[in-house]
Amino acid sequence: MKLGRWIGLLVLLVALYLVWRIRQVLLLIFTAMILTIPLNRLVKRWQQLGMRRGIANLLAFLTLLTFLLLFGGLIVPPLVEQGQRLIQLVGLALERLLVWLLQLQSQLPEVWRPVSANSWTQQAQLLLGWIVDHFFALFSDLLTLLLHGLLVLVLTVMLLANPAAYRRGAIRLVPAFYRERVDTVLAECERKLAIWMQITLWEMLAVGLATAVVLGLLRVPLVLTNAAIAGFLEIIPHLGVFLSLIPPVAAAWLSSPEKAIAVVVLYLVIQIGKYQLLHPFLHRQVLSNNVISRSGHRSFPPVPLTAPLTATRAATQEDSLRQKTIDQTAQPPGALLPALLLLAQLSLAFFCGLTGLLLAVPLVIVAQVWVRAVLTDHSKGRQMDRDLAARECTTNGDEFNSLAGSKSKQI
Repeated sequence: MKLGRWIGLLVLLVALYLVWRIRQVLLLIFTAMILTIPLNRLVKRWQQLGMRRGIANLLAFLTLLTFLLLFGGLIVPPLVEQGQRLIQLVGLALERLLVWLLQLQSQLPEVWRPVSANSWTQQAQLLLGWIVDHFFALFSDLLTLLLHGLLVLVLTVMLLANPAAYRRGAIRLVPAFYRERVDTVLAECERKLAIWMQITLWEMLAVGLATAVVLGLLRVPLVLTNAAIAGFLEIIPHLGVFLSLIPPVAAAWLSSPEKAIAVVVLYLVIQIGKYQLLHPFLHRQVLSNNVISRSGHRSFPPVPLTAPLTATRAATQEDSLRQKTIDQTAQPPGALLPALLLLAQLSLAFFCGLTGLLLAVPLVIVAQVWVRAVLTDHSKGRQMDRDLAARECTTNGDEFNSLAGSKSKQI
């Protein structure tokens, strides 16, 4: 390679190393950007009603602050109290599980026993000791998470004050010939993230309420905490379901194994109902509202008419066009594949910890939009090169034919 390419490769490696070193800070900035999207849309809606930008920003910030204060004052204290009891119940359930395994092992023939009873006891003591030793580390992580949340809140307020300036600054970092394309890609990322946030919030609310009803009917203790955990972990597809199962199953196991099995079955029923009924409905409704809101006051561009139509026929044609656009948007060609999403979750959890696991879905959405844009531009560039080559061949052929014709006339 030439010297310029070696220098470019070295700069790329240094940039990747810097990104790796500040990955936690970048994830916090990305979280603030995600939270800014719905608040900025709310501010724009108030601006359309005649409100000034500064007043709309202040009102949005007060709305967010009021929600956080109500959540912290009404929801957090009972969650903390029930969370302490839940930790105790999980410990008791673990001890009972070990006792049940020891009893089961004692009933097996000697040749079928994998390990002795003393080995089970020693492993249980080691596990309980590990939990006690890492309790304070977990508490420290929670404090760090709270500090990160405060930093994200401050960054969100700063971004909300003037998001257009930050967006223009980010666009100016790329070459001038590609800035318009980057602006389009950023708009598409914002639209996709807004759709994901709306669908996820409704699913969190629905799963939390359904879990509270199910656990209340089964008389499982600590209904509020288990329902809050189940609703919150909906932000983590696939893995969140299994993580949310641990506390209620442990609490139900203390009453009877049959109740624990019933909890597992009903949790699976809730998830099946979410994926088969709720998710398609929400996906369709949110996309429908998004398509209508993107076009302003008119739902769609005016339809070209070859002959005068009545108002009924015009409305029918507009509705069919709207339905066709919604159907095309509701089934994107690059939907998130479950295996790819699970691999991204595990990788981000390993390299970036809890924050990476929580942000796995939006990060995959943004990466998908950028990769699709790059591949589209590459394919368009190759198509333009082929068209240009074909046009040059046609031009050369016409020139050759005209030259041959002129020579034949001279002869």
